[in-house]
Amino acid sequence: MPEVPQTANAAEEVAKLGRLSRASTGRGAGWEQWVLALAIGGIVAAPYATLTLPYRSALKTQASVVLAFALIPLVAGLLRRGWWRRILTAPRSIIVGIVMFVAATLLGTAVGLLRANDHAFVAGQLLSMGLLPLGVVAGLALAGGNLWRGYVLGIVGSVGVASCVHLGCWVFGAGVDPTYGRFFFSNKASPASPALIAVNLALAAALWDRRWVRWASLPAIVATLLLILGSAMRSLWLVTAPSVIGVALASSGLRRLATHRVTRRIALAALVAAAAFVGLAVLSRHSHENSPRSVFSRLAKEASYLVIRARTLTQLVGGANQDPDNPLAYRREETQFLLETFRCAPLPAELFGHGLGFTFTSKNLGYDEADGLAPGHPTNYIHNYYVFLLVKLGLFGGLAIVLALTLWTAWSLRAALACSHEPAKTFLLAATAAWVAGLVWSLACPELVDFRMAPLWGYLLAASVDATHRDR
Repeated sequence: MPEVPQTANAAEEVAKLGRLSRASTGRGAGWEQWVLALAIGGIVAAPYATLTLPYRSALKTQASVVLAFALIPLVAGLLRRGWWRRILTAPRSIIVGIVMFVAATLLGTAVGLLRANDHAFVAGQLLSMGLLPLGVVAGLALAGGNLWRGYVLGIVGSVGVASCVHLGCWVFGAGVDPTYGRFFFSNKASPASPALIAVNLALAAALWDRRWVRWASLPAIVATLLLILGSAMRSLWLVTAPSVIGVALASSGLRRLATHRVTRRIALAALVAAAAFVGLAVLSRHSHENSPRSVFSRLAKEASYLVIRARTLTQLVGGANQDPDNPLAYRREETQFLLETFRCAPLPAELFGHGLGFTFTSKNLGYDEADGLAPGHPTNYIHNYYVFLLVKLGLFGGLAIVLALTLWTAWSLRAALACSHEPAKTFLLAATAAWVAGLVWSLACPELVDFRMAPLWGYLLAASVDATHRDR
């Protein structure tokens, strides 16, 4: 495959090369990519269908909606002839990882049932853990027709639109709770978690062979980054910045796009976005005259709040702030308590865990019967994903999951380095960066076991396998 020419017209050359490389595979865009894009869009949008419901009731409804959309690619894939062959011919690292992940999940389920853990908690965590390998299998069964392109369109488009909705609601002071602070709706709905994947894969969309996709990727990146900033999730900030910068530096296609012409386009897009924001701000000011909720007042409060959150990062890392309400402090206390629980457990519990659905009492988490936040009530939520694996699945199950994730991430990196054409190479680099960032982020937030994220990770792995097929 020829190198991308270093010309001022690099974007058009990359697009031309993308069309040639896609044509060389003999496969164009197929219905498979649109099925996957639909499923991803439905999963990302699921929380927004429950904005009027209490938190726990919303979770149950979201789980049903996510499961329904997650099954769409699986059913579509099983209806295609030769689905079993597509699954079994996947790279050995992928197959071994799936087997290990499923085995550990079933082990945790069996232990949870034997220990008579709350059946609702067992079922919920079985769903959360099972959706990831289900997503991989569904994607492999559906593979074809440039499935990886469908993943990019689905995740970048849905998260980009959701981010714009959040930003718009913030401008008009509608629905966002509070009107300044963290960009979440009242029942914690937000696309902040999938934004980590979306903002990385949007960089691959910037090398697309269709002009409208390349142009749409710019506002999507801006809106998603603003959403990540506004989420005030400091752990998300810490993993997003190096992953995006790493992809931009590692991708030869993106480096060659960094021409004066492209820079001018980006500057123009930024000016248009700024003008649009000022226009909305003026409109909001006229609609809230003499109101302290005006967009300018909230913008100042928002900036002040985010600066405080950013400043505390150094304090938190240095351990200077020991306030028990501090997120890092109670995460540290939670981890210490659970590790002590593991160390004091009998040998069978150390080896096989306490099972899915295991609960403990936390000073910071727990919900009462009326869905109200009630510290002191039992909770099954553990912030550190690796402590979650150790306590609930034991040494055997936890090690199996970690090895599976390591195999998948290492395979993704090897596939990215071996890929020879754009934008598939940048897609694989972005996918690898998302996996690494997700694994690091899991030290503070268990996004890999969040049922709203698990199928997206599974689809990402299957789409990466499909991207390597397009490169043959």
